[in-house]
Amino acid sequence: MDSANSNEITNEPFSKIQIIRRETTLPPRTEPECNLRRIHGDSGHLRRSLFTQNVAGLSRCNCLCKPQCLLPAGQLLFPSVKRVLMNSETSPTESSLRSALAHLFSDPLQLNAAVAKVLSKSELPGSAIESPEGVDIDLQRKTRCGFPEVIFGEGKTTPQIIGIMKVQQQAGQSSLVTRIRPDQASEVRAEFHDAIYNESARTVRLESPVSKPLHRPGPVFVVTAGSSDRHVAEEAIETLRWMHIECELIQDVGVAGPHRLPRHIPKLQKAAVIVCVAGMEAALPSVLGGYVPCPVIGVPTSVGYGASLNGITAMLSMLTCCASNVVCVNIDAGFKGGYVAGLIASRMPSGDNPGLIG
Repeated sequence: MDSANSNEITNEPFSKIQIIRRETTLPPRTEPECNLRRIHGDSGHLRRSLFTQNVAGLSRCNCLCKPQCLLPAGQLLFPSVKRVLMNSETSPTESSLRSALAHLFSDPLQLNAAVAKVLSKSELPGSAIESPEGVDIDLQRKTRCGFPEVIFGEGKTTPQIIGIMKVQQQAGQSSLVTRIRPDQASEVRAEFHDAIYNESARTVRLESPVSKPLHRPGPVFVVTAGSSDRHVAEEAIETLRWMHIECELIQDVGVAGPHRLPRHIPKLQKAAVIVCVAGMEAALPSVLGGYVPCPVIGVPTSVGYGASLNGITAMLSMLTCCASNVVCVNIDAGFKGGYVAGLIASRMPSGDNPGLIG
């Protein structure tokens, strides 16, 4: 390589790749495959190659690539990934990164980790988008916690809800609104024609512009003691659908009709997690917990007469449950039960479900 070309390469601006440059400096390391990491631009000049280092195995190309992206060491960065990262006009969004990195990571968990690592070193997607008045949208939530911020509709104005959903859509994130009124849901659906409204659950969900995951973790079963608990169970189901978790609703199998539950046991024993929704004395989680080898997340409901104390009796019953695999969330908190169940299921590697017994 002559000195002219060398100077040209050295002085070339990094554009947006500068965003994800690591602050720490690694000791120089020579690698025999460096020449394979060079990427040619349209002009025919040798460009900087964009290769990697990650926490598990630190490595870098020492010839040209001072900026480092966060991909597995030793893999060629596809041109589609390069175009996303080198765009000088906009920061990489989660949707564009996910689409580009999908060429390198076939496993969804590895893909999510790679996207999270790149975003953690870059400008936040949608950071230039103005939030609605009175709202400070947490677009980092998906990077930190695995799923976007959920919109609690109660107490918010309809313009605020629509504004938050617009920002999430522009940032490549899906939207879930809970505790939304019917009149608000009508206005949201007029704005977003693909939005799905569940009147019983009081939820609206809207898919993101990015492609759906390659596989759906689960299954998670949502089980109700009585049909009066359905509205809380539906909130859990809608939450799981928004999280892209395989889920199914099993209704009205409470202990007052003990013959109803056993026929579902073979299916329930294959669950990754079970959400059990019950009011009154909430005896069902204790019984169900004794049949299955997975977590049972109890959701107490406010269904019942006076001594039910608007769900406090059911909650105390679940908290004092003898079955070791039963835990409890707040009263009527279908969203919380579904979300925690979805988190547990999503952390399980594909095909590695301890509930699948022989």
